[in-house]
Amino acid sequence: MKQKLYIDLCDTLVKGNTTLLFVDSFLSSNWKYKIVRRVSKLLMVRIFCKLMSYFKYDIRRLLFIRFLFGFQRKTLLQHARKLAQDSFEYNIEIIDLIETAKQKNCDVYIISASLDFIVEAVSEKFDVRYLSTELEYKHGICLGRFKSDLLFSKKDVLQRCSSIDHEIVFISDNIQDIEVLTSVIHGFGIYNDKNREVFSRSEIKEFIYSDVVKVLQGV
Repeated sequence: MKQKLYIDLCDTLVKGNTTLLFVDSFLSSNWKYKIVRRVSKLLMVRIFCKLMSYFKYDIRRLLFIRFLFGFQRKTLLQHARKLAQDSFEYNIEIIDLIETAKQKNCDVYIISASLDFIVEAVSEKFDVRYLSTELEYKHGICLGRFKSDLLFSKKDVLQRCSSIDHEIVFISDNIQDIEVLTSVIHGFGIYNDKNREVFSRSEIKEFIYSDVVKVLQGV
């Protein structure tokens, strides 16, 4: 049976949070953003944001996106392309896996709650498809708010993408993706210090390159 490979972006394919990497770079000369960013790192603020995440509400992310209001999407995409080509640090094993999957005629998708133009830029670099959070635009101008958000909805998206003629292979390091990793036929977790205990407790299969290749080969 044919496989479709879905790969998480942040800390799976790209090292770091690509939304933060983008806004930190794009807004590097914006003093208001710098103040907000500095405040967001305070201990009490981080604790509050962590508590709100249990209610599926990422305050920092919502606030940072507001700073993109008024920019043309093509300007945002241009900057994202520059980062994707010159600045992002990639997981070499995942890159090799993408190329192997393409050689085996597997459909490859980057699926991410990162911003649409960021995921588009990385997808262009590796010539794969993508599913992402979408910002809202009017006449090509960013309105600084979400049109649709994948932050807590990857499972629903993948369920809509599922079909009887293929099996889903999903790879992620994200603790928030545990429900997805355990619900798809082939879920592989990239273990690290942050997720190891939770992934182990949830019996998430650890990502090993050769094991995933065997799955893609139908072995």
